[in-house]
Amino acid sequence: MALDCRVDVDQEPAPHVIPYTLDFTVRVLGGSDRGPGPTVVVAAAPISFDPRFSTRIRDVWFALTVTGRPGGLVHALSGGARLGAAPPRVVRGGEGPAGQRLTLHAAGPFRPGEPFTLPAITLSAAEPGQADSRPAAARAAPGVLEVRLAGSSFADAGWGYRFEHTGTGLSGTVRGFPHHPEAGLLGRTEPPAGPRTERRTEPRTEPRPPP
Repeated sequence: MALDCRVDVDQEPAPHVIPYTLDFTVRVLGGSDRGPGPTVVVAAAPISFDPRFSTRIRDVWFALTVTGRPGGLVHALSGGARLGAAPPRVVRGGEGPAGQRLTLHAAGPFRPGEPFTLPAITLSAAEPGQADSRPAAARAAPGVLEVRLAGSSFADAGWGYRFEHTGTGLSGTVRGFPHHPEAGLLGRTEPPAGPRTERRTEPRTEPRPPP
């Protein structure tokens, strides 16, 4: 997924913008009348930063927005590798026009040149028959769970991290959002009679770290 990212260097007065790529594998399970509710599993591809540009990465995060039945939404983390001593966590934000926001935080630290893998997030409706009490304009279709990478601007970003370079003494933050708004869609369930599984893997492209 192509992102536009802003690099704010602590030691420089003006930010600059760089292209960035995040890849995901997504599994989609449609709910059934007697089985679990709609489920979407989102797993980010392994991430590696170029040691020429950064020597330490920390506070990596990305955010998802979920529409469908956020009031009854259940989330769980699984997997991950080289995540540091502090376990990753998910922070659930408020519900807005784009849906409910969930942000995965991984404190690190992460060493450039050594790939790490963020945990997969499983999102599912708690009860298939639960009524959606939100206004009609904010609902997805009945039985549908829709998950997107959050973000529509640098102020409303969906991905970020903090970097340091001991050689140059530079440090700062990176924040980004999907380059094309429609490209932010990661997974969308359908309301079939029984479960259905889909898999989508985007081409693997190593993220471009800030200079």
